[in-house]
Amino acid sequence: MGYAVYATGEHITNLEAIMPVITRITEKHRAIGIVPEQYPIVGETLLQAVKDVLGDAATDEIIDAWGKAYGYIADAFIDIEKKLYAEAEHQAGGWEGYRSFTIDKKVEESDVVTSFYLKPKDNKNISSYQAGQYLTLNAEIPGEKYTHIRHYSLSDSPGKDYYRISVKREDAHGDAPPGIVSNFLHQQMKTGDTLKFSAPAGDFVLDNTDMPVVLISGGIGVTPLLSMLNTIAEKQPQRQVAFIHATTNSQTHAFKEHVK
Repeated sequence: MGYAVYATGEHITNLEAIMPVITRITEKHRAIGIVPEQYPIVGETLLQAVKDVLGDAATDEIIDAWGKAYGYIADAFIDIEKKLYAEAEHQAGGWEGYRSFTIDKKVEESDVVTSFYLKPKDNKNISSYQAGQYLTLNAEIPGEKYTHIRHYSLSDSPGKDYYRISVKREDAHGDAPPGIVSNFLHQQMKTGDTLKFSAPAGDFVLDNTDMPVVLISGGIGVTPLLSMLNTIAEKQPQRQVAFIHATTNSQTHAFKEHVK
């Protein structure tokens, strides 16, 4: 958001130049449930940060100018997000906020990656999505003071009666602690348990042309590209695809046989 405000100042007379940045942020805002009432709080904090960084150079005129730039882009965000919320809720199988999903099955894809097949707890239809998009998890973890929110790419093609996410377990490395949410999912969540997700979101998606496509991924970054590859295989089997993937070793190479 801070970068978007900075970019607004740079392109104040031509916001179209930063629309890719705005689009990406609004998708994430919709996914985690940002509402208009929260924007003034962000604005106050942002302007205070500007004062802290600029020090004596932060004159009233400068702060007022950045305040106006923030208000300008906040209005743009709110307008776009209002439309995104409506689309997510009113499309076939869509919903507002977070919806409960049951873990239908868990599948180990490698030593560190496990796939979670998710079906709606209410047994109603689920919305489709574009290959490359993600789900947003709202996790209430026992013993944790705060709610944890994470984005997980959908790792299968759309059009199924389930969603699939494939999560890498983040182990402790040196002074870095283990990943709270990934270990919670791998170690504590089992088949039949329930998780809450918002509707699919994201702007990193597969195009619909017939042009050759190159898919390049590293480690768990394979997940959105796997959704794209599966979609191509189902809908454009003649499309030329080059898939380049890097991983630590054969034990961490998730979906190797599937991609082959």
